[in-house]
Amino acid sequence: MVYPVGVSNETLPSYDGEWTIQQAAHLLKRCTFGPKIPEIQSVLEMGREAAIEQLLSNQALPDPPVNYYNESDPVPIGQTWVFSPVPQNARTSRRRSMLGWTILQQLNAGLSIREKMTLFWHNHFAVESQVVNDARFLYQHQTVLRTNALGNFRKLVKDITIDPTMLRYLDGRLNTKNKPNENFGRELLELFTIGKGPLVGPGDYTHYTEEDVVAFSRALTGWRDYGYNSDEIGSPYVTFRSSNHDTSAKQLSARFEGKVLEDAGAEEYAQVVDIILEKDEVARFICRKLYRWFVNYEISDVVEEMVIEPLANLFRTEEYEIKPVLNCLLNSAHFYEQQYCGAIIKNPIDYTVALLRQGQVSIGWSAVSKYSALWKVYQLQSSIQMAYFGPPTVAGWPAYYQEPVFYQSWVNSATLPPRVDFAEDLLSARGWQSVKLKMDVLQVVAGLESALDPNLLIEDLSWLWYPLPLSDAQKQYLKEVLIPGLPDFEWTVEYGEYLANPDDVNLAESVEQRLLGLFRAMINLPEIHLS
Repeated sequence: MVYPVGVSNETLPSYDGEWTIQQAAHLLKRCTFGPKIPEIQSVLEMGREAAIEQLLSNQALPDPPVNYYNESDPVPIGQTWVFSPVPQNARTSRRRSMLGWTILQQLNAGLSIREKMTLFWHNHFAVESQVVNDARFLYQHQTVLRTNALGNFRKLVKDITIDPTMLRYLDGRLNTKNKPNENFGRELLELFTIGKGPLVGPGDYTHYTEEDVVAFSRALTGWRDYGYNSDEIGSPYVTFRSSNHDTSAKQLSARFEGKVLEDAGAEEYAQVVDIILEKDEVARFICRKLYRWFVNYEISDVVEEMVIEPLANLFRTEEYEIKPVLNCLLNSAHFYEQQYCGAIIKNPIDYTVALLRQGQVSIGWSAVSKYSALWKVYQLQSSIQMAYFGPPTVAGWPAYYQEPVFYQSWVNSATLPPRVDFAEDLLSARGWQSVKLKMDVLQVVAGLESALDPNLLIEDLSWLWYPLPLSDAQKQYLKEVLIPGLPDFEWTVEYGEYLANPDDVNLAESVEQRLLGLFRAMINLPEIHLS
C-alpha cells in the first residue's frame, strides 16, 4: 500500500484511477452475491460514486416468509406465519420456510449491499436456529439485522440486546437478580462491541474486566421472551419483568472510569450500551471486522494506522452511523489496490448463490418446488460448512477471526469436492440433485454485444466468474474449448445463425452444447473460488 507523501491517518484517500470493468466487477463481487454481466456493465457505465450510492441506498423490507406447503399449519398456505403461535406440527415447515426465504433474499438482492451486510451482522451477532427453535424469533432477529444493516450501530446493539432470539440463544431470559447469568453480558463486551484485548492482569482484559462483566450482566436482568405457544402475539416477543431486575447500584471498573449504574428499570440496558460505546476501541473493533469482510484478513500495522484508524475516527464522528464508513471504504484507493482483488476465498453462501445468480438458474415453477430447491441449497451450504443460522460458535465462522488460516478454511479436502460437483451438476443434462437446477447458458450470453466474437465473449464471461484478468494462455485454452481447431468466424457465423433463428431446435442445441463446454471449463478453473 503506497500513499502520497503527507497523507495522514486522518484521511482515507479516494480512488482516482481508471474505472474499468475490473473495478466495477470487484466492487460488486464484494458487495453483492454473484453480479450478473448486465449489472456489472450498469455499474461500469454509472461510475464509482453513483454505483456506491446505489449499493448503499435504502431498500424496502421484503415481504415476510409464508406457509408454502404445510396444510396442518393453522396459517393458510400462501400466508405468513411470522406473528402466529407455533403448533408442534409446524415447527419444521416454518424453519424450512425461513431458511429458503433467507436464500431467496440473496438471490433477489440486485444492486444492493444490504443482504451482504445482513450476513455480516449475522456472523457478528451469531445465533443458531437449533438452539432458538422458533422460526418467528429467527424472522424477528433477521428483521432487526436487515433494518439496521446500514443504519446506526448503537441502535443495532440496543435492539439485539433485547431481541428474543438473542435472549434465548445467550440465556438473557435466564438472567435474573437472584440468579445472574453472565453469558450475554460477556459476549456483549468480548464479541459484539469492544473486544477482549490482551490479558494484562487477573481478570483484566485491557478494555474491560471481570468486574465489568458482572456489573453489566446485573444491569441487563429482567428481560424475557414470550415462549413457544404464547397467546401474546406480536413483535418483538419480549417483555421486561421488573420483579426480576436488579435495582441495586452496579460499580464499574477503572476501564470505564469507575462509573456507577443506578437503577433505570427497562431502560438500563440502553445505558449499558451507551457506556460501552463511549470507548474509542469500539469503533476500531467494528472497523477491523468490516475490513476483514470486505477487503482482506491481514491487518498490518500500516493498514491499522492508514485505514482502520481513519475509518474508526469517521465512525465515531458520525455517531456510529454505518453507511458513511462503508461509503468511505468502498470509495477508497485502498479498496481497489490490485493485491486485494481476488484476495478473498468465497464463503459457501457467496459461492453457491453466485453460481445460481450468474448462471441464470430458474428456482422452481411453484412455491413448493421453489422452496424445495432452496432447502436443498441450504443443505449443500451446511455440508460445506456455512449453514445460515448455524455458525459453529457465538464468535461466528472461524474464517473471519481464526489465525492464521482465515478464509483458507473454506476450501479443504472435505469442502472442495462438493463445491466443484455443485457447479458441474448445474451444467449437466440431468441438473443438480432431485430439484434439477440447471444453468441457462443461452440466457447468460443473451444480449451480450460481445457474443458474436469468441475472444470478446470469453473476456466478458471471465469478469462474470473471476476477480482478475485471465492470462493469454488461459484465454486461448478456453477458446479451444469453445471452437476446437476452428477459426473465429466459425463461431461468429454459428451464433449469428442462432440469433436469426432462435426457434430452430438444432441451431439452439448446437450453440448450447458449445457454451456448456466453455462454461464447464471456466467453472473448473481454481479462480472461480476467489472474490
